[in-house]
Amino acid sequence: KIVLVDKEPVKLSITSPKEGTEYFGKNSQSIELIGKVSKANSQVIANGSFVDVNSDGTFTHRLQLNNGENIIKIVASDKAGNLDEITLKLNYTP
Repeated sequence: KIVLVDKEPVKLSITSPKEGTEYFGKNSQSIELIGKVSKANSQVIANGSFVDVNSDGTFTHRLQLNNGENIIKIVASDKAGNLDEITLKLNYTP
């Protein structure tokens, strides 16, 4: 039996939104989280919700913001358990 050990880290990057972005008005409560993982077969979770990852590693995920400060935690992992994590703070004012 052959066991492959995967120690190559997963790299997570977020294209949009940027850290500290402020959103105003009812039309801005729903945002798109846009990013990429270095391994297309990775699992991505944003604030507890599974994110669909495209075959090229890119993803887009809609999130609803709450009034005030929002902490968005994005975690990418592969089958070997390698992880990468990004936390964004966003602000929303209705």
